[in-house]
Amino acid sequence: MTRIVHTTTMLGLLLFATTAFPAADLFVERSKSAPDFLFPGGIALFTLKTRNQGDAASGAADVRLRIDEGNNGSWELTLPLPLIALSPHARAVARWQNVWTPVVGNHRYELCVDPGGVSGDGTTANNCIYQEFVVAPMSPPPGFDLLIYQVKVSRARDGRPMSFRASLKNVGSVDLPNVTTTLSIDAGAPIPGDSFEELRAELKKTLRFSRVWTGIAGVHTYEVCAQSTNPYDIDPANNCSSGTFVVANP
Repeated sequence: MTRIVHTTTMLGLLLFATTAFPAADLFVERSKSAPDFLFPGGIALFTLKTRNQGDAASGAADVRLRIDEGNNGSWELTLPLPLIALSPHARAVARWQNVWTPVVGNHRYELCVDPGGVSGDGTTANNCIYQEFVVAPMSPPPGFDLLIYQVKVSRARDGRPMSFRASLKNVGSVDLPNVTTTLSIDAGAPIPGDSFEELRAELKKTLRFSRVWTGIAGVHTYEVCAQSTNPYDIDPANNCSSGTFVVANP
């Protein structure tokens, strides 16, 4: 007959292995750039809202803005700001205004919470997001050029329907027929969006993808694209805009 002996030491080890220790969980709750359409030589504002969704306070740390001119991984600008210690479920807002002068081209910005890893954050995968954006030339180029810019993500919560909004402009000098738009989440099947029989030169349109996806806690990617039956786009590289966003825990 086999006897099972439970000792105080064994029970202590089991309790240690199964007990979850409280930890902070800082993440990027919202991000924004303004104005919606950036002009060369104009102003630019970047905003980051940080939240601690953990069950322990975080230590003081930094938040960081990086800008990659040309969207080629060069990261010409790196600007940290201080972040105070946050109690569970507390929030903090950081703003960078007039720290970068917009230049013509396709770019990317990145916003990170505690990039140095000093806050005691127990989940670092959700500490950064990025978004692609475009600064178009002041004078419309000859031909047509579809441009997706300023993608905005609704409040992102686990199990809740989410909406996305983007801006579309024909920055060229030629009217464009038969324009369609799509949204993809996590490289999934494209979700059809608004379509236009004609998009006139220099005309702006707002695209709305309303309640098209149910949030799942974690970090996700999106891509918004515009297409036309006319294949002669001056710069196909700016027909799509992609980025990442974080869905909060339940």
